[in-house]
Order: sequence, then C-alpha cells, then structure tokens
Amino acid sequence: MIMKSAKFILLGLFLSAMTVSCTVSEGDSNEDAVAQVGKAVLYKATVTESIPAHLTAEDSAYFAEKYISNWITRQLLYQKSLLNIRDVDNTLKEQIENYTQEIYIHHYEQMFVNQKLDTLIPKQQIVDYYEQQKKDFTLTQVAVKPLFLIFPKTIDVARVKRWFYSSNPNDIESLKDFTYQFSPCFYFADSWFFIDQFIAKIPFENIETSKILSKNGFILEDTAYYYFIKTESIAEKGDYIPLELATDNIAKILIHKRKQELIANMRNKLYNDALHKNEIHFFK
Repeated sequence: MIMKSAKFILLGLFLSAMTVSCTVSEGDSNEDAVAQVGKAVLYKATVTESIPAHLTAEDSAYFAEKYISNWITRQLLYQKSLLNIRDVDNTLKEQIENYTQEIYIHHYEQMFVNQKLDTLIPKQQIVDYYEQQKKDFTLTQVAVKPLFLIFPKTIDVARVKRWFYSSNPNDIESLKDFTYQFSPCFYFADSWFFIDQFIAKIPFENIETSKILSKNGFILEDTAYYYFIKTESIAEKGDYIPLELATDNIAKILIHKRKQELIANMRNKLYNDALHKNEIHFFK
C-alpha cells in the first residue's frame, strides 16, 4: 500500500486532474504524471479512464487510490524481478515471445472473423442439424406450451371464465378475439417454455409445479389483474427438446462451426500462398 502521506498527495493530484480535465482545451496536454517507479510513469489520464462511470466522486477517489497503489506495487515487483531473475536459457524470453504472438494471432483472427463470418443460419439448416443430432437434445426439465392470459380487473370476468374453460371452438375464438383487444400480455399455447422460465413469468410466489402441469387451468388475481393459466402441451424430462427451444443453441453451434472452418481455411490459404510466393524456406 502507499504510505499515508503519499496517499494524500497522489489523491490530491488525481482530484485536481479530474477538475483540469473538464477545462483544458483540445490542444493542451492532460497527461500529467501521477506516480513514477524507475522509468515507468503513470499518468492521470490513465487513472481517470479506468474509473467506472457509475461511481460517485468520493468512490471515484478511493478507486483511484487503489488503482495507483496497485500500479506502484506491480511496478516495484516487476523491477525487482528483473534484478533477481536470470533468464540464462532464454525460457522467459521464449514464453514472452510466444505469448505476444498468441495475443496478436487471436486479435487478428477475431478481426478476420468479424469481417467475414456470415451469422445468418437458414431455418432448414437448423432443422437438419436437429434431426441428425436429436439424441443430443434431451430435456433436463419439463417444458410446457401454456395458455397464459392477463386481463385488467375491469373486464366481465364471468364471460371470460366461460370461454377459458370451454372446449367449444367458437368459445375459443371468442376468447382469442377478446384477448387481442384487452390483454396487455398473453401466450396462446403457441410457444414452448422450460417450466422454470414459465413460472418466472407469473408474478406470484410458491406456485406448485403440479398445479401448472395438471392441464385443468386456474385463475389467479391481484389488485389490478386476473391471470388465466392453462397448460396445453407438456414435454417431459428425458423427452427430446422441442425444436423451438433448441433453435438458439443449434444456431450458436453452427455459427461456431462456421467460425472454426473460416479460420482453418484462412490459415491454409495463408500457408499455401506463402509457399507459392516462396516466402517459406525449408532447411535440410
């Protein structure tokens, strides 16, 4: 840690830097030094840029204090290590060179992928992958297709209840028409949800899973709304995951495969082009 007197000095310098940074003109330099250890120098701008935007002025000051303290400790340790470690067999040098290469390669490949990767996956490709790898897509929890309707307390609830519990096609159509007009949020059993996902959408605590899975339907209410809930379809744990629920994961898998193929093709082309241009020399 910084000694107490040094803390106040550095903190004062930093706080003044924050003030100056608001008033300097575009041509002025704001990179005044905050601390120096050997030849390493820490500038106010570096500290300022590291501070999270949401912090208060007081918290920013303490964050800066910690940042400066850590930087000084790191520099002292680094310079101490240079004095005491002898890289007689160039092991550290090779590690540093390899690490530097890996960083540059990673960033170049990421830039290449960002420029070249097509992330649009046709629906049929997702379906084909799902059918080919279906054994890999099994449910670890129940999934449901729910009828979930929310209505304000101002509706004629008796009429909506009659439609809700009816199996008559005309009543179901009447319920749909009414829902489209008056419900602020609804699912008409046209989407699959993992059971935990669906329960999270119901603004009540301690609802028993068995109640939702019974398919009988039930109604909850609070001071503002009625909640009509009925499960129309159930996929049990161990069943195949419905395609709708697997689509996002499959798309990610296919995009990852494209990414790996793109990088592999780029590497091969780079290698073959270099051979063709005699940029690679082999020694016997």
